Amino acid sequence: MPVSDIHKKKLKKNLAILGLIFLWCALIWMVTMIKIARADDGYLQDSRDLHQQKIVSTQGEWLETYHGNEGARSEEQAQSNTQRETQQDKIDQTKQDWEDTYANVADERMKEADALQQARNTHQDERAATPQTWWDAWTAKKQSQK
Repeated sequence: MPVSDIHKKKLKKNLAILGLIFLWCALIWMVTMIKIARADDGYLQDSRDLHQQKIVSTQGEWLETYHGNEGARSEEQAQSNTQRETQQDKIDQTKQDWEDTYANVADERMKEADALQQARNTHQDERAATPQTWWDAWTAKKQSQK
């Protein structure tokens, strides 16, 4: 297709739009650079001063609140100490109850343990006296099952 007048017109129009887009980007870039250049230390210092004032006023409010609630804190601390002592008394009493209970049943447990150990010893003695009897009985039972 040969290049005609319509192609030349559209090329000029497209280049004009491209130029406008480029100028718009250049304008935005220039405005940004101007704003950055005007951001001097005075502006930043004012911002820092306001921040520091806010910190100081917040600290002052906190101190006033802290000292104003001193009586309530001491009451809460006394109540907490009372609860802690009550809980410690319960723990001590529970520990003492457990020790008493264990001491009461320890003799019974020892008697049961001795009886169990005696039964084990008797069984071991019986097995030692007749070492092959149980084996013979077991093998005979297995052979009869076949």
